[in-house]
Amino acid sequence: MSLSKPIRATPPGPPVVRRGRPRREETRPRILAAAEKLFSSRRFHEITLDDVAREAGVGKGTIYLYFQGKDDLFVQTETAGFEELCRILDGLREQPLGCRELLLETARRVSRFFEQRHRVFRLMEGERKRLFHGGLRTKIQEHRKRLHERLLAIMERCRGEGGVGVRDPAPVQVHFLMALLHARLHAVREDEVAGAAMELDVVVAFFLRGCADDGAGRNAGRGTKKSRTNL
Repeated sequence: MSLSKPIRATPPGPPVVRRGRPRREETRPRILAAAEKLFSSRRFHEITLDDVAREAGVGKGTIYLYFQGKDDLFVQTETAGFEELCRILDGLREQPLGCRELLLETARRVSRFFEQRHRVFRLMEGERKRLFHGGLRTKIQEHRKRLHERLLAIMERCRGEGGVGVRDPAPVQVHFLMALLHARLHAVREDEVAGAAMELDVVVAFFLRGCADDGAGRNAGRGTKKSRTNL
């Protein structure tokens, strides 16, 4: 007969909080955030991977685990957020919004995306000739193509509901809307008076008038009813 006392289980203690290096799933976003901060404030040739590593709090070698080099990091910084924006636009398209409300919310989301990254995009324009080649060119085009597809799907829904005319092809209408949004962003940055006059609701109203067929646009804010003129 054993006289040994039973072993009591030790109650679990508080979770251990580990400090130091970021976890692997946090490393790539941290590097991208550091790169965007640097690319938004300095010229391309003034930034080194050592600068990015120092800003991100990682070793320089860690950057090469996620990016092929400085050019690849720059391109992926430029395209960061495109996937999230596409998911947001997919969700908007499924909501029971009238055409005008749908286009206005789309304009808000797209404008906010480009406003937050306008310095990086401006720097990209300066490096376009050097970077737009081979695989880097393909990566940029793929992300912009996905965004265009989402905008096209939203435009097709508005056309089907009679909120936007069908006289012009849907891809042309998407380019027209994007051109208006880019013009507004430029006006806001360069001229506060002109920018104040170009509120997003004004831009969307102008777009709807420009894309209207005879009688089209009347159902722009009437939910999901189809226009009889387009049947």
